[in-house]
Amino acid sequence: MWRIGGQPHCCDWGGYSQDSDGEAGNWSLFSWEAYKLFRANTPGFQDLAALQAGNMPLGVRPSGSSGPPDKANGQYVSGNYYVVLGVNAIVGRTFSQEIVNGAWGPEAVLSYDFWERRFGSDTGIVGKTMQLNGYPFTIVGISSRGFFGTSVGFSPEIRVPKLPDSLAGTMPAMHLLDPIDYDDPFVGITARLRPGVTVRQAQAATEVMYQQYVQTHPEITKRSRYRRAHVLLLPGARGGSWMRDEFGRPFFLLMVVVGIVLIVAVLAVGNIYLHLHTLPERMAHKSQKLQFEIVAVLGLLALFTHNHLFWVIGLFLAMVDLPDFGTPLRRIAGSVEKIAGDPPGDDETPMAGQSAAHAVAAHGPDTTKADAAKSEVQSHA
Repeated sequence: MWRIGGQPHCCDWGGYSQDSDGEAGNWSLFSWEAYKLFRANTPGFQDLAALQAGNMPLGVRPSGSSGPPDKANGQYVSGNYYVVLGVNAIVGRTFSQEIVNGAWGPEAVLSYDFWERRFGSDTGIVGKTMQLNGYPFTIVGISSRGFFGTSVGFSPEIRVPKLPDSLAGTMPAMHLLDPIDYDDPFVGITARLRPGVTVRQAQAATEVMYQQYVQTHPEITKRSRYRRAHVLLLPGARGGSWMRDEFGRPFFLLMVVVGIVLIVAVLAVGNIYLHLHTLPERMAHKSQKLQFEIVAVLGLLALFTHNHLFWVIGLFLAMVDLPDFGTPLRRIAGSVEKIAGDPPGDDETPMAGQSAAHAVAAHGPDTTKADAAKSEVQSHA
């Protein structure tokens, strides 16, 4: 299903969707004459259905009743409306085949919600005659449950077929049923593509046909912005929604940003808890001793001064891995001591006399003075 034309703006019912940037916009509503032109000259569509853009106030009461009428929202549609949309009646039927083929009859189809609320789901209402604004109409069926039409948030309660040209003016109390000229275009169009035809092909054919129609109507061409307007095909299977058209993409981008922020926040909180979980292990191994001593001091300051800023600084310092300069320096010092031949940590150097005495004691009483002198020289070397 495709909508011919964009979503109409709230304050411009001239059939033209005015863009906020001042550039040429797109047609959104059409005259009944334009609908008939499209239907007869656009072979890319299986069929097109027309519907009133808005509602038609109705006074409803059973035939023969003298009581005050109930108020209801009505809508006129083309005779093939339900056929094009593929909607069946849950009770009774939709418009007769004669009306679908272009004839007219005083038939009305109720919405499911209105039938349930107003008539208590009484199936006996089908086939009865009701007065709509004083004219007799036969209730022929109840549309399927959940069907609201082609516009999200707007569900007419009663739908009636639009009058053909031959019967124009015969129902003054329901003047909206009369064919409408360009001066008040009030018709939305929904179409079903023919198999094998692309959207671009159908849109191009519709654009050419409508531009030809515009050129033959001076009441349209006298307005420059209307001459620059184009016809677009928009998806209509889910119904038209101005809120979805206007805010769908921004809301999608907002949800993506919110999702990214939530993921980053979860990862950040998890990283914080991981650092806090490893604090006891790092303290047990006496790594980064100076850093944890500072954290302990900050904790004591926060405890005695009741200043939460010290807690925040201490927590931040505990989570940040500061470079450990002490361990590399100690290892370098140990390596230098090993290269010098001294055991690490032995800072005492034996005196020369002590070395000689030790040498004499080591060689025993038979050691000669020459051997002792030799040992002393070796010790000095």
